[in-house]
Amino acid sequence: MPDREVVRRHRFHPALVHFPIACWVLSHPTDLAALIGIKTLFFGLDCWAVSALLVWAGVVFALPAMVVGIYDFMQLPDEDRLMSAFYKHISFVGTAWILYLASGYTRLADNLALAPPALLPALISAVGLLCLCIGGWYGGQMVYKYHLGINPGE
Repeated sequence: MPDREVVRRHRFHPALVHFPIACWVLSHPTDLAALIGIKTLFFGLDCWAVSALLVWAGVVFALPAMVVGIYDFMQLPDEDRLMSAFYKHISFVGTAWILYLASGYTRLADNLALAPPALLPALISAVGLLCLCIGGWYGGQMVYKYHLGINPGE
């Protein structure tokens, strides 16, 4: 059983962000496959449907990561250099979440069924991925440059 003090000091946000990031990154090859005309993946799965599922799963999995990230934010020391990186991180990642939400929405037809493959949702996702990368870089800055969440004694 882990020591409660050690568990309390470690941030949970970095552990939770892997799921939405993986879903969103994996949606791009399936977008590309659907747009160039590849209809099915392994086991007969439709590329465009898999991509839509990955986008929506990323949007949903990102919600707990955001809630925990806000909780972790409330525990941060009030340092200007750290706050600057944090606000840039949350701005870019929040924008990415909104773009992936928009991408997921544009993949749906009027009756909430999956629309046929289109370039617009894939382009929105691509811009979302760019924002996600920039926001992730700022998140890395908080850890590796400002040593947030790193306990030198451990």
